Amino acid sequence: MEKQLFIVIVICTQVVWCSSNSQECTEGLIPGVCGHAGKCVECNYDEDCAQPTECDSSGRCGVDVHYLCKADSECIEGAQSPSAFCSGYQCYLFCETDMDCRTSVCGKSNVCEDKMCGKDGTCPEGWVISGMYCRYDPCIDEGKVTGRCGLAGSCVECMSDEQCIDGICDLSGSCKNAECTTDSDCGDGEKCKTDRCLKSCVSDTDCEANEMCVESVCVVNSCGENGICASSLEWKPVEGTRACERI
Repeated sequence: MEKQLFIVIVICTQVVWCSSNSQECTEGLIPGVCGHAGKCVECNYDEDCAQPTECDSSGRCGVDVHYLCKADSECIEGAQSPSAFCSGYQCYLFCETDMDCRTSVCGKSNVCEDKMCGKDGTCPEGWVISGMYCRYDPCIDEGKVTGRCGLAGSCVECMSDEQCIDGICDLSGSCKNAECTTDSDCGDGEKCKTDRCLKSCVSDTDCEANEMCVESVCVVNSCGENGICASSLEWKPVEGTRACERI
């Protein structure tokens, strides 16, 4: 039975690709490191942000609070562990050793905490880079990663685009070729975003039931490497896929 730490998700991100040659970024952004290498981000570490804001896992300053829980019972059900508890609207997990946390580390307060990627852009042997964090993954011996949400209990090629050497991560957890490089590669009413042809939109009503309108395109709300859906109190995982659906 897998135990995991729930963390805050920020839906709105400001991460863009850097120039492939010069790594030059537009004003206000810096070259990313670790899992954000090759991208331009607002920050890599907390010290890159003006206080009191912090650097979140997407490389953005300023933590938006999403209410992930209101009671311990919600955390226990999600983590499938009686050791999970709710504090400050976030779910946490008690631990005695790192193995109790699996994807994170056991902190000084006996609570699972995320392990930050090192300043040199590396993680300990046996751990994998996930954004700005290091994760222990039991599927690494198979050259894969642990599936989460609807893919829990299986080893898959990816849970995010960053885990694909080339191409993008589809909803089945497999790496595939990019769908586009420019809008001209897509059909009418579509735009090329994140190497995908996505339907243009003005609001969520223009999108499918399992999609959200983000930056004028319809995006499937999907489960990421952290194992929860964005706006998790309004969405739930769909079995057999990375996709999430409205509750």
